[in-house]
Amino acid sequence: MTELSSSRGAVDSRPDQSLQLPHLRSLMADWFHQDFDLNGKTVEEVVKAYREVTSPKELVALRTDIQKFLQTSSDVELEFQELFHLEVDPCAFSGSRKAFLETIYASLE
Repeated sequence: MTELSSSRGAVDSRPDQSLQLPHLRSLMADWFHQDFDLNGKTVEEVVKAYREVTSPKELVALRTDIQKFLQTSSDVELEFQELFHLEVDPCAFSGSRKAFLETIYASLE
């Protein structure tokens, strides 16, 4: 797996920053909402359902978005919370927002 956690700068925490992560933003809004469990009970199950309806090109783009966010964020926990106002708690899945993203990333392979 590609190194995901090296910090190379800070993500701009302005709300429009998420526009630079369109595939990640879309996954969070469309798959991890209050009815997420219609697609699975775990992150891996939800990502599996997502993979079944998503092109390989879009899967690569999502992995790129996740990698970009993790590599450029100086505080993944805070910046994730500021950018993605989820109706579910990612920490309940994986213990932290960073681990949540790493689980999604690994599940896309």
